[in-house]
Amino acid sequence: PSGLKPGAPAGKGKEGKAPQQETYNPEPQIFKYLTLPPGIECLRVSEEFRVSVEVHGDSRIMDMPIPMDVVFLLDQSGSMEVNDANNVRLAAVQTFINLMKGPERGGRDKAAVIEFGSKAQGLYPATSIGVAPGLSNNYDAIIAALQANNLNCTNIEQAMKLANETLVQHGTNPTRLVVLLTDGCPMTEFPDWGCWPDYQQQETIVSEHVPKALQNDIRYYTVGLGKIQDLCPSLIRDLIAVPTHGQFLHATDPSQLPGFFGQIFENESRRMTTQDIFVEE
Repeated sequence: PSGLKPGAPAGKGKEGKAPQQETYNPEPQIFKYLTLPPGIECLRVSEEFRVSVEVHGDSRIMDMPIPMDVVFLLDQSGSMEVNDANNVRLAAVQTFINLMKGPERGGRDKAAVIEFGSKAQGLYPATSIGVAPGLSNNYDAIIAALQANNLNCTNIEQAMKLANETLVQHGTNPTRLVVLLTDGCPMTEFPDWGCWPDYQQQETIVSEHVPKALQNDIRYYTVGLGKIQDLCPSLIRDLIAVPTHGQFLHATDPSQLPGFFGQIFENESRRMTTQDIFVEE
């Protein structure tokens, strides 16, 4: 601890001996200890005092998974009725949630599901259009709420806006993820014209939502379903997944989706491990 003010005496160590002092180096490293002469209880080094602390008890080191907050963005556009006719995308989310339920994770992971078509809204926790949902660790309720809908076009921009808002406003865990599944490029519904490519969506994604994700340590995994030329890889791979330090996965068949979602979970689990030391009296 470095909370002692310059000039404040350090306490004596075990059996009345002066505590050992660390040589100072601003970079983290293993320090060598100095034995102070008798009668000297502290050592001034760069206006800070370094003292050693002894902790007594039986210690055990455990690997603890670092909890995550995850938002799933599910494309529910009309084309998904063709490209994912059996609604395998729902099974993919369930695969991920079931892995969250593992006893080693302690129920600390939280998730939300946002569906998007022409507009975006919370599927669980349920919200009205354009309102960011909260996060939940009620895994069974999340799975029970999963359902397929036909929501016309592909408003990826609004979906990303809600995902970022959910994680910024409600996220408490150190790892923040968005898993975006889509089968097409951003498209907007125009009355009497149907769905048309919307380049303004792409501009807003790049200029607003990706920078916000970076500022808040939100990592995007993007999963494209279908033909690569229909997926705007220059957007969902190069301008969303890559700059946010996520990953792009391409599924040519919906049967690959559960495996991809499981892979994302395993990728995060491998790097999200820390060692905690527990001391019992």
